[in-house]
Amino acid sequence: MPIEYRLGHYRGKFAVCWHDDKGRHRITLGTDSRAEADRLFADFLKGKELAGRPDVITVAFAWDGYRNSLGEKPAATTMVFEWKAIGPRLGDRGAATITEADCLA
Repeated sequence: MPIEYRLGHYRGKFAVCWHDDKGRHRITLGTDSRAEADRLFADFLKGKELAGRPDVITVAFAWDGYRNSLGEKPAATTMVFEWKAIGPRLGDRGAATITEADCLA
């Protein structure tokens, strides 16, 4: 289950707050201005989104991300077998470069 970040308060300032299996976490944004906090929170989320993301999104990276998001659903298991056909041909290709002709081949 993905972590849900929210904007909250901590010691009189706005903070990024979340819960995970280790407990509650808060990181102060160092401001009491809602407008500034909204901007800093958006920057925080963007940094989380981009962390660990390669410069070029390959089909393998996108496939793994989607499969992991399915958790324990049966489709996640099925995707392992589908990857045996798709992976060798398209896995290392940039996702943005895949054409309909590539898919048909």
